[in-house]
Amino acid sequence: MKTPKPPKPHPCDVLEQVKWIIQYEKTTWYVAYLKTDWWAFVRRRCMARAWNACERCQCRPARQVHHLTYERLGAERLDDVIAVCPQGHAEMHNTPRPADEHGRYGWQGMPEILYRVVSRSTKAMAHAKALAAPIKQKRKNAAEGH
Repeated sequence: MKTPKPPKPHPCDVLEQVKWIIQYEKTTWYVAYLKTDWWAFVRRRCMARAWNACERCQCRPARQVHHLTYERLGAERLDDVIAVCPQGHAEMHNTPRPADEHGRYGWQGMPEILYRVVSRSTKAMAHAKALAAPIKQKRKNAAEGH
């Protein structure tokens, strides 16, 4: 009999979410990172900042978010990422890179970066949740008719 998988770790724990996704969804660490709640939050904020328009060509709709730096992977700031259209993203990666053993492009050392920034990302996510709490409460009150 197959053992049921445990619940996904708390959204503030980026590293534990990555480990969980790798174990239970059998994927690479980078793809797992892109499935975390933190990355979803950063991606939404980046797309909202750009009004869903490509920040590179400014003429096509943005569909992807590109890292300008991996220095703060797991604790990205909004100026670390850019919303881009698929064509612009392909142009930014104009030369194909060989895949490494993680199944992602050959950027060695990225898992260590995740470990290094995990405490910062936990603090950032907690801060973001604290900022969002009053907004969520207002929406809830409005829906209930208060």
